[in-house]
Amino acid sequence: MLAPGGRAIFLLHYPGTCDAAAIIRLVQSNVHNQAEQQNPLLRDEWLIPFSEIRAEHIVPAVESAIAQAESEIAAITAPGRSLDYDSVLGAFDAMESRLDRI
Repeated sequence: MLAPGGRAIFLLHYPGTCDAAAIIRLVQSNVHNQAEQQNPLLRDEWLIPFSEIRAEHIVPAVESAIAQAESEIAAITAPGRSLDYDSVLGAFDAMESRLDRI
């Protein structure tokens, strides 16, 4: 199997330990992590590297931030989650600051 960029991925299958969906999630996660490293808007740095930002970074960064925010909202509103400041308002505040950055 080839990953994006043409790198080979060798998979060992142990019955009951891995499925196709898990492999796809792993590859997508790897691709997403690589994209974050290449896109200055997605890096978690205190100073924004304005000199590195190009027009093609904007749409992927906004899409990534919205997808991450949707995932975090789902986690915050999940049944059984504790309803204290840190787990609700603190989580929303952290999510909002990431969105504001982009």
